[in-house]
Amino acid sequence: MKTQIQSSTGQRPRPRVGRSYGAFSSATILISLALACSAVSWEAFVKEREKVRKLEAGIAGLQATAKEQAAQLEKVGAQAQITKPKQSLALTIP
Repeated sequence: MKTQIQSSTGQRPRPRVGRSYGAFSSATILISLALACSAVSWEAFVKEREKVRKLEAGIAGLQATAKEQAAQLEKVGAQAQITKPKQSLALTIP
């Protein structure tokens, strides 16, 4: 003969859905896993963003150097134009 378990309200207890892990429900475990994955993803994002910032700073430095060198080349080119002797045609009469 089977006896049915009844709660204090006189109703049968609801069956559990999913597994129970001690004091934690499966939903709690899933939420914890999702938060852990989010934290790992966030840390990876922050690391990659830092790399990008360093690369951008390096590129900005290279661009500044390139501008300075272009200005120096312009200056040297202008000086070469000034100091370049003008060629004259000499007519030689035999």
